[in-house]
Amino acid sequence: MMRVLALLLPVLFATSAMSPDQVSFRVIDRMGPTEVSEVTTLYVGLVPAGHFRLDAAHRLATVVVSVPRAGAYRYGLCGRVVTQAAGAAPVTHRVDTTGTLVHVDGRVFEALTQNFKRFYLADETPGRAPTPVRIEQGRGCAPEISMR
Repeated sequence: MMRVLALLLPVLFATSAMSPDQVSFRVIDRMGPTEVSEVTTLYVGLVPAGHFRLDAAHRLATVVVSVPRAGAYRYGLCGRVVTQAAGAAPVTHRVDTTGTLVHVDGRVFEALTQNFKRFYLADETPGRAPTPVRIEQGRGCAPEISMR
């Protein structure tokens, strides 16, 4: 499995500043070795939770997401990644994935890909067993996201 998108940011939350009805998690997006650029939006529910714009000068981006406490969270990754192998023409890949996250509080998720055909989030929280992430088949992104 090829690691293309990875999402990492130090947690700088004061517990007292967070409402007991809120939870927070981080998502890391990192450029892979053949990537030229990436523009991806992370949705939680139907709401944009962050944007990743990566290029040669910006190879890592992170988003901290704070949401009301719930049993599960639908997410979407929507955008495009441009790759270029040595001596080849650039290729644009559509990022178009939805899934479900559970037990997100304090977690670190990474955006990953399998051969630029399947994009997904994976729990990579240090020191904790991974929480399951359900990845849904099919397309969830349109010019405007629709995840019904």
